[in-house]
Amino acid sequence: MEISSKRMQRVDLVSVSGRVDHETAPQLDRRLKEIHAAGRNQIVVDLSGVSYMSSAGLKALQAALKACRSGLQPGDVRL
Repeated sequence: MEISSKRMQRVDLVSVSGRVDHETAPQLDRRLKEIHAAGRNQIVVDLSGVSYMSSAGLKALQAALKACRSGLQPGDVRL
Protein backbone atom coordinates (compact mmCIF):
# COMPACT_ATOMS: atom_id res chain seq x y z
CA MET A 1 0.00 0.00 0.00
CA GLU A 2 1.15 3.52 -0.78
CA ILE A 3 -0.16 6.66 0.89
CA SER A 4 0.52 10.22 -0.17
CA SER A 5 -0.96 13.34 1.28
CA LYS A 6 -1.15 16.87 -0.02
CA ARG A 7 -2.11 19.87 2.04
CA MET A 8 -4.37 22.15 0.09
CA GLN A 9 -5.95 25.46 1.02
CA ARG A 10 -9.14 24.09 2.59
CA VAL A 11 -8.61 20.30 2.77
CA ASP A 12 -5.97 17.64 3.02
CA LEU A 13 -6.01 15.18 0.13
CA VAL A 14 -4.92 11.67 1.08
CA SER A 15 -4.37 9.33 -1.88
CA VAL A 16 -4.25 5.62 -1.16
CA SER A 17 -3.32 2.84 -3.59
CA GLY A 18 -2.87 -0.91 -3.31
CA ARG A 19 -4.40 -3.21 -0.73
CA VAL A 20 -5.68 -1.93 2.60
CA ASP A 21 -5.87 -4.92 4.92
CA HIS A 22 -5.09 -5.82 8.53
CA GLU A 23 -1.34 -5.39 7.91
CA THR A 24 -1.47 -2.01 6.14
CA ALA A 25 -4.52 -0.36 7.76
CA PRO A 26 -2.48 0.85 10.77
CA GLN A 27 -0.39 2.97 8.37
CA LEU A 28 -3.53 4.61 7.01
CA ASP A 29 -4.88 5.11 10.52
CA ARG A 30 -1.58 6.68 11.63
CA ARG A 31 -1.49 9.09 8.66
CA LEU A 32 -5.07 10.22 9.21
CA LYS A 33 -4.42 10.74 12.93
CA GLU A 34 -1.30 12.81 12.13
CA ILE A 35 -3.33 15.11 9.88
CA HIS A 36 -6.05 15.50 12.50
CA ALA A 37 -3.50 16.11 15.27
CA ALA A 38 -2.05 18.95 13.17
CA GLY A 39 -5.41 20.71 13.46
CA ARG A 40 -6.61 19.81 9.97
CA ASN A 41 -10.13 18.39 10.14
CA GLN A 42 -11.27 18.55 6.50
CA ILE A 43 -9.93 15.42 4.80
CA VAL A 44 -10.61 14.01 1.34
CA VAL A 45 -9.50 10.39 0.85
CA ASP A 46 -8.93 9.28 -2.75
CA LEU A 47 -9.47 5.52 -2.89
CA SER A 48 -9.43 5.20 -6.70
CA GLY A 49 -6.15 3.26 -6.56
CA VAL A 50 -7.30 0.80 -3.89
CA SER A 51 -7.75 -2.74 -5.18
CA TYR A 52 -8.99 -4.23 -1.88
CA MET A 53 -10.07 -2.90 1.50
CA SER A 54 -10.79 -5.05 4.52
CA SER A 55 -12.84 -4.10 7.55
CA ALA A 56 -9.62 -2.89 9.20
CA GLY A 57 -9.34 -0.20 6.53
CA LEU A 58 -12.96 0.77 7.00
CA LYS A 59 -12.34 1.03 10.73
CA ALA A 60 -9.47 3.48 10.12
CA LEU A 61 -11.73 5.64 7.93
CA GLN A 62 -14.54 5.52 10.51
CA ALA A 63 -12.16 6.51 13.31
CA ALA A 64 -10.93 9.49 11.27
CA LEU A 65 -14.50 10.57 10.55
CA LYS A 66 -15.43 10.36 14.23
CA ALA A 67 -12.34 12.34 15.25
CA CYS A 68 -12.89 15.05 12.62
CA ARG A 69 -16.57 15.51 13.47
CA SER A 70 -15.91 15.98 17.18
CA GLY A 71 -14.18 18.94 18.74
CA LEU A 72 -14.50 22.70 18.72
CA GLN A 73 -14.39 23.05 14.93
CA PRO A 74 -16.16 20.02 13.49
CA GLY A 75 -14.87 18.80 10.15
CA ASP A 76 -15.52 15.92 7.83
CA VAL A 77 -13.93 13.06 5.93
CA ARG A 78 -15.02 12.58 2.33
CA LEU A 79 -14.24 9.68 0.03
